[in-house]
Amino acid sequence: TLAKKMEKLKQWKADLHAKVAKREADAAAAIQRKERLVEEVRRHFGFKVDTRDERFKEMLEQKEKEDKKKQKEAKRKAKEEKMMAKLVEKTSA
Repeated sequence: TLAKKMEKLKQWKADLHAKVAKREADAAAAIQRKERLVEEVRRHFGFKVDTRDERFKEMLEQKEKEDKKKQKEAKRKAKEEKMMAKLVEKTSA
């Protein structure tokens, strides 16, 4: 039973490390996405704008909405393709 418990412990540790790594990767991706949006807004104005400026905030909000919309559309398309693949698999079987 000790061997089984040790094996479970190893599995638990591996799961924990995977979960932590995924969370860190998600956080890094979010930061990177935010930085990319800020840079896009700065390029839009053509000069360095203070991040507290109202125009900057409005443009950043608009870019975030566009980005969210693109992500949602990509997610929907992926789901749709997955459903189509499943449907094709069912009909061919």
